[in-house]
Amino acid sequence: MIEWAELFSEQLPEEYLQVVLRHEGAGRRAVLEAHGRRYEQLLEEVEKDSYFSH
Repeated sequence: MIEWAELFSEQLPEEYLQVVLRHEGAGRRAVLEAHGRRYEQLLEEVEKDSYFSH
């Protein structure tokens, strides 16, 4: 896991899974963003079998 990866995005691999933490009320929400087909497929599987959503 790389914190503040947007500061050097040109050095990231072609495919990766981005975790974005967003403030929501008194807490936070983790949003998963797929970059590349491998991670798109991974998120599709996770969403089918869990309570995760976009």
